[in-house]
Amino acid sequence: ESWRQGWKRSYALDRMLAHCVDGYIAVSQANAAYLCREKRLPQAKVRTIINGIDLSRFMHPPQMSEDPRTALGIKPTDLVLLCVARLEPQKGHETLLHALAALQQLPGIARPQLVCLGTGRLQTALETQTRALGLTERVHFPGQCRHVENWLAVADIFVLPSLYEGLPLAAIEAAAAGRAVVATAVDGTPEIIHDGWNGLLTPPGDAPALAAALLRLIADPMLRQRLGQNGRRLAQERFDQKLQIQATGDFYCSLYQIHRKPIQGRNLPVAHGPWLDNRGNSARENHA
Repeated sequence: ESWRQGWKRSYALDRMLAHCVDGYIAVSQANAAYLCREKRLPQAKVRTIINGIDLSRFMHPPQMSEDPRTALGIKPTDLVLLCVARLEPQKGHETLLHALAALQQLPGIARPQLVCLGTGRLQTALETQTRALGLTERVHFPGQCRHVENWLAVADIFVLPSLYEGLPLAAIEAAAAGRAVVATAVDGTPEIIHDGWNGLLTPPGDAPALAAALLRLIADPMLRQRLGQNGRRLAQERFDQKLQIQATGDFYCSLYQIHRKPIQGRNLPVAHGPWLDNRGNSARENHA
């Protein structure tokens, strides 16, 4: 919340306005913890409803008229690292470039191509850093992409070096596409990427640790395959947007019930969606 400057840095106004708010939706357990512990909003009003995506876009090989690597001069035999993120300080591209430069110095490993999809105010600075590190032939900034699924279909490793996150949709998309993920252990990201099971987690801003995690996956295709398969399974179970929509509707219905506001004389359903309470337990688990 970079807009909070001066008196706005206080959460007193948030807590005052909480008396007028019936409910808050947090997109991750980490987000819920932030609202309750840092902002000190009423815990009873906070419901965690995790983000979901349209899995059909990523679960099956896309219909491509052309391999997206062709336009960038990347060969089908090249190992591709993919980062999908705005070119902003939050996303940690600077750390990623330093990690890639460290990999370039190691003998006997495949030298990967890095594709950074997205735009932002750091593009010029990151391009300058790329040249300074001698990575011009290895790093590509093709800009915004409307068909991320095409790049995920040809990528070998997905990397997200963010300094902070809510619940990153890009990591969910990569998991659904069956890609092994290297990401930073910030906020809601570990709720998607379970270290050693469907990806590898590193500390934020730590280029050597990020390089080591990338090297581990570059050197082990079987590990990449296993992590990718586990990620796809997790996406199917937890991150379908239909679950998010159902849980959101159920939450609204539960708020109406609290206020005893019948709609057209009908009884509203009891909330039963796949939301999480603030301890991370699902509603179905609580009912069981």
